[in-house]
Amino acid sequence: MHWDFTPEQVITGEIPYTLEEYRQDLWAEVREYTDRAGYEALFWALYHLAMGYTPSEMAGRIQRRNDLSPRETREQLRRFDLIAGGHQESVEMLKAIIKRQLILYKEGSVANDSDLSVTEYIKEWIEHAINNPELD
Repeated sequence: MHWDFTPEQVITGEIPYTLEEYRQDLWAEVREYTDRAGYEALFWALYHLAMGYTPSEMAGRIQRRNDLSPRETREQLRRFDLIAGGHQESVEMLKAIIKRQLILYKEGSVANDSDLSVTEYIKEWIEHAINNPELD
């Protein structure tokens, strides 16, 4: 995906770009190549890369969760390497969106339950965006 603004402009709040808008843009880019399940798999791979996981760590988690064979694990690693290499700008923008949301949380600029940890808040924020899709 390409934008007329930078991740830094999103982090500072100069450009208001939301997770929902990001997901809509991602869907618009990939919908002719995949179905909703493939789109969601791509989004979650980009999300985990944005959160700092390496392709190897991601493949290892999937291997443990699904008891994959070494061949299947290598294939997962290859897929994650391709996503990481081919979607670096998308990962950087998603990082910026997450950072901006953390800044807003820290400043108290977003409504949140004061008993939530930062981790719980981000989890709820992501789940809200995922569970309220506005994709055409």
